[in-house]
Amino acid sequence: MSVNRKTARDALATLLSAALVGTGKPVATVLSYPPDAFSGITFPLCYIESAGSDRENDTNTGNKSIFDFDPVVMIPYIDADSGRTAPNPEDALDAIELLIAQTVQNRDNQNVAAWTWVKFREKSKTDFVKIGKVYRVEYFFLSVKMRDI
Repeated sequence: MSVNRKTARDALATLLSAALVGTGKPVATVLSYPPDAFSGITFPLCYIESAGSDRENDTNTGNKSIFDFDPVVMIPYIDADSGRTAPNPEDALDAIELLIAQTVQNRDNQNVAAWTWVKFREKSKTDFVKIGKVYRVEYFFLSVKMRDI
């Protein structure tokens, strides 16, 4: 039986939330889906977009599903209300990138109940996005290999 991609997306959100959110950690909110609006969301934000599926049929070892996900990190660039200046979002983005890399590359997060592996499928990309205000954004590109039931 094929596994639902939502299961993998939720498991990835849980993993990233544990790594990124909490006392002394750099992210305020992790969502397993893109938000429909940004009002009421506490930043820095990480959300996960589904980015495609590859379903393998293997009669010897069972069916496997590889799901692609794009975690997106958003940080308000300059925010007069909070005193945020240009270096702050870059420093935060760098800290978040390091934690995501450590989490994805951690052997303890491979071959677990949720999946066989999680890995980067290409290098991350950074940008500036204006949605009302300017945000510093980093896009990550991950793949997760699931065991089908």
